[in-house]
Amino acid sequence: MGPMRAAFAVPLAAAMALTLACGASGPETRLAPHALAPVVAEFGEDAEALEAYTLPLGDGGLWLVVTTGPRPFRATVAGEAVNFFHFAAVYRRLDDGTWSEPLTRLTLRGAPQRTEVELVGDGAARPAFIAVRGHTETHAGTLDVLRFDGERLETAISHVSARAHAGVIADLDGDGVPEVALNDSDPNVFCDACAVEEKRERLYRLAGADWVEVELAAPPGLPPELAARAARVVALTRAGLWREAASQAVAVARDAPGEDGLRWFSTLVNRTAAARLAHAGSPGQPLLTNVLAGEYGAAFALMAGRHPARVFALDGPLIAGTAASDKAGLRELAERLLDATERALAERPEDPAILAVRALGFAIASPNDLARARAAISAAAAFDPDDRFLQSAHAWLRAVRGAPGLPATTPPPPIEDPGIHYGEYTASDRATREAVRRMQIAAGRPPTGAPEHGEAGEPIIYLTFDDGPHPHWTPRILDALARYEAVATFFVTGVRTSTWPDLVRQMAEAGHEVENHTFNHEWPDRIDRETFIAEVRDTDRAIHEAAGEHANPVSCFRPAYGVVDERTHAIARELGKAVTLWSLDSLDWELPTAERIADHVLANARPGTILLLHEAGGLYSPTLAALEIVLAELAARGYAFALLCA
Repeated sequence: MGPMRAAFAVPLAAAMALTLACGASGPETRLAPHALAPVVAEFGEDAEALEAYTLPLGDGGLWLVVTTGPRPFRATVAGEAVNFFHFAAVYRRLDDGTWSEPLTRLTLRGAPQRTEVELVGDGAARPAFIAVRGHTETHAGTLDVLRFDGERLETAISHVSARAHAGVIADLDGDGVPEVALNDSDPNVFCDACAVEEKRERLYRLAGADWVEVELAAPPGLPPELAARAARVVALTRAGLWREAASQAVAVARDAPGEDGLRWFSTLVNRTAAARLAHAGSPGQPLLTNVLAGEYGAAFALMAGRHPARVFALDGPLIAGTAASDKAGLRELAERLLDATERALAERPEDPAILAVRALGFAIASPNDLARARAAISAAAAFDPDDRFLQSAHAWLRAVRGAPGLPATTPPPPIEDPGIHYGEYTASDRATREAVRRMQIAAGRPPTGAPEHGEAGEPIIYLTFDDGPHPHWTPRILDALARYEAVATFFVTGVRTSTWPDLVRQMAEAGHEVENHTFNHEWPDRIDRETFIAEVRDTDRAIHEAAGEHANPVSCFRPAYGVVDERTHAIARELGKAVTLWSLDSLDWELPTAERIADHVLANARPGTILLLHEAGGLYSPTLAALEIVLAELAARGYAFALLCA
């Protein structure tokens, strides 16, 4: 693929949209008005707000144009509306500095209202691929991947997502070749905008010059034993048992390292599983989101901690205050629970947790006729005769005629976004953290492009710790990591490294990475160039004095407070370092409880997540306790822990 293996996802900055508004001279700035002239002629003043991205497509004077801006429309004499749809076209710059008519042009199939453009590669390779993002209607997002073979533009992939984030183009396995992961989630699976989603992804990979969709099916041509195991994984996904499906997909892919189809099949299963498991327990409807992830143990735990009269009440704590509080919500909840449990029982017919959830579904569906609910809970109690809740629920359902409680007559209170940060940013670097967060959300992928999946499709997460070492917390963090055979990247300060060199040596000798976080944790934008360079070099020296060859090379640099600007990048390049931030802030620096830290991390962890934690600079006992929870659950979800800068 040649240049395809270079930096393949290059967002166009606003300055690269060469329009008449730039005010610069030269043929490049004349191209956009030239391309837009026919549109302005047809739509008149309504088209004057249109702009265009213009990108060179390698040698030969070829330029790509993609329109952006509000879409104009006009009315015919008969009063019929004529809409404009954004387009992409290729022009050639002629020897006399003028432009040809479009050599090839197509309308963007996703019909975005505005566009953003990314080149996949440098544009010189053939075929060249171009990604065009946009949004349409209120919340939907679009992603069109275009192919240019040197003569003609074609739509390779077109996707409209119910969410603004339509998908990513990323190197998921670290081989230098990009994949396309589309967000195919249904945010209205239960109700509109109530924080309950059925998470799904569609995955495409390059095969030659074409994008091929990875199917959620056993890859063709497998030996019988592998085909049977892959079919078993498919059956588990259809049953909604995502944790088990992900684990078995990784196992079969590891047992057949030469089967590329199995690796990508496992990757797709694990990406979907990771999204569903992270969404499980969402406050929109905690019971249902656990069920959508196949987390019947967690769903049953919501029931088992309460008296049966409260569990089966239509206004009980599993329903009141959630999106299921009204009659329509109750009906939908019952249908979802019964459909999911029916499919799950096909794979686990003797699972008491699934049967208990099914009993609740029957009670909600027929609150005045509990016969089916009694039968389901009776079966659950028979399979687990020692469970106190099941036995008491069985006795209670036999003793009552109907489910108590009525649907709430008032709308449920607004549901907090499960991904929202706890509290306010109280640190003095609030603006910087907000900017970093917005940048990472907009990018939709880890800031370093680190692989998101391993060789068997298993999801990868990168644990990073800032500001250490610390004589009290660091040894305990290292012990916790060792218990889960997890590796981490420690961004240490030079002053603490010089004070506690033995701890840094222990990090490195245990197989963790030790990287640079400046010497005195100075604000990079508040010190002069010489001080900045000394902060980095003195930290390198301290790390090497503490850990010797175990710390080679110190290749990554995380600026203090996450402050990044052009000077930071320039100095880092000069010193041979990669600037490395994070994609998920644990928020342990705000000192919430361990449970809140863990809940926040587990609700937002995705394949390729770079997790920011701290080991010094405050009282981090909640971090240590949260780390134990996070390590246990991520390991149970099948995540592998990897080094970030290796």
